[in-house]
Amino acid sequence: MPDMSGRPIVLVVDDEHVIADTLALILGKNGFAVRVAYHAEEAVRLAELLPPDIVISDVLLDGANGIRTAVRIADLAPGCRVLLISGQTIAPQLIQDAHAEGRGFEVILKPVHPQKLLNKLKEISGGGEGSSAVA
Repeated sequence: MPDMSGRPIVLVVDDEHVIADTLALILGKNGFAVRVAYHAEEAVRLAELLPPDIVISDVLLDGANGIRTAVRIADLAPGCRVLLISGQTIAPQLIQDAHAEGRGFEVILKPVHPQKLLNKLKEISGGGEGSSAVA
C-alpha cells in the first residue's frame, strides 16, 4: 500500500549501513517512500507497523538470513514484492531454496548500479511511480 502521498513504500534491509543509507537516499530522491532497517528483527517490526510495497534485502545479514527475513515480511504483507541483493557466492543456493518454497524473489548482484535498481523497481512496482533519473 503506497504512503499518504501515493508513493510506493520501499523497505531497505542491509546490515552495511553505508549501503542501506545510500540506497535509501537514491530511492527517496527518485519518488519512493523509504524505510531502512539494519537488522532482520528491525525489518520485521517496521513491516508490521507499515507494510511495504517492495522489500530490498541483502541475502546475508549479520547473524541472520536475509531470505528468511524477506519471507517473514512477505507473509506480513502478501502483496509485497521482494528484490534480493547479494555479493556472496553462497547466495544462489539460498535463493534456489526460496524458489523451491514457491517464492519468486528477484535478485540483483552487488555492487548495485543505481540506474539498474531504479529500472527494476519501476518494472516491479507497475511502471510510473518512481522516476528514472538518478540523483
